[in-house]
Amino acid sequence: MFNNKEQARIDALLEVLHYGAGLNDSSIKGTFRIIGQKLTGDIPLGAESPTFASRKRIILFSLQSSRISDLLQFFVTILILFIVILMVWATYSNPSATWWLLLMSAGLAYWAYSSIISFVRKGRLISVIKAQQQLYPDPVIKTQTQRVYDVQRHAKQFAQSRLASRFIALFIMLISAYTMNLYTADMPTKLKHFYFLAPFTFMLAAGIMFYPISKAENLHLYGVTQIPFKYMPFGMKLCLFIGVLLSATMFIVDTFGINIFS
Repeated sequence: MFNNKEQARIDALLEVLHYGAGLNDSSIKGTFRIIGQKLTGDIPLGAESPTFASRKRIILFSLQSSRISDLLQFFVTILILFIVILMVWATYSNPSATWWLLLMSAGLAYWAYSSIISFVRKGRLISVIKAQQQLYPDPVIKTQTQRVYDVQRHAKQFAQSRLASRFIALFIMLISAYTMNLYTADMPTKLKHFYFLAPFTFMLAAGIMFYPISKAENLHLYGVTQIPFKYMPFGMKLCLFIGVLLSATMFIVDTFGINIFS
């Protein structure tokens, strides 16, 4: 049985799973609203996917990844708690230090408890999501309108949205290039693990520069705001593939300590 809070969370998640979010809203305001809801956790990743199967797959992947993170957090917290308890035993003769360590132990114990509770709840939530079957048909992708006969008129109609997409892509490229420069310069940073995403985000932005994607144009061409992967231009798919390959290569090089810049 689920309590009221858990049941409300499940109901909201199932609504997104079956109906999606923002599939027919191409406005900038709607886009920022969706981004805000994702950042606050009100809606999961994949909420904008046009098909039930893709939404279910991404939501399950997100929950499973978060569940693994909770489990790792639990074990790390337990390890730290064990060390702190040993310190409490070692400093028993110093009451002032002991009280601080006991307070830290209480905080760590609560953190470990929260992590394992979150792990269990997400496991139950995953079971509910896995059991769901499609209730409503997916939106019909208007593949017959992909061919644009009046290219100039079409380009003029979506010139503003394409320009906005290119500006965003340029910003992402600059940030990604700067991040990769920090990696090659071997500068210390707390965001080291994000280096591996930089090649992928750079190539993603490069693909958008050549093939600008906007919700308004996707809605006009395909009937949904998020273009399905199989309908993406070949050049965009190639950029994504190169980005994944470069990110994987950077991860392998860093993991095995290979210095290719020496």
